Amino acid sequence: MTDTKQPPATENRWWDYVEDLCAANGINTAQFVRSVGVTGGAATAWKNRGGAATPQVARKVAYEYQRPVLEVFVNAGLLSWDDLTSKESIANSSPDQLSDAELIRELQKRLSAYAAENEELHAKVDPAAEPEDKPSGRRRSSRVSTVMRRPDTRD
Repeated sequence: MTDTKQPPATENRWWDYVEDLCAANGINTAQFVRSVGVTGGAATAWKNRGGAATPQVARKVAYEYQRPVLEVFVNAGLLSWDDLTSKESIANSSPDQLSDAELIRELQKRLSAYAAENEELHAKVDPAAEPEDKPSGRRRSSRVSTVMRRPDTRD
């Protein structure tokens, strides 16, 4: 008789966190996916392949469900608790003291944050939408043209 042990279950911290958020908010995962603006394929990857959210999605989850950003980032695997308690800070280091890899990571982090902020600003302005104060197709008459002329009294 052969021993048929199941392989150890892989930890899927992000998907577990998503399911916990859904349960706490009384929604299903389809509603969750729509609320944070990701595709069903992304959710499938989270569930079946242990994928995790991007920093932009994790940030949106934090704001949408009023959770601490750091909590969401840790559960998404973007940060560890050790990262949060580390006394070393790259942000306070001189660029000359950083290795090339550290400098590139810091630049990527900052550029991602910058892009996310600007993406939100651009999303608020819909170029296809007409401005509210746009004049209608009818032209307003100028003040000069509304002055009535006196009738010609000459005979």
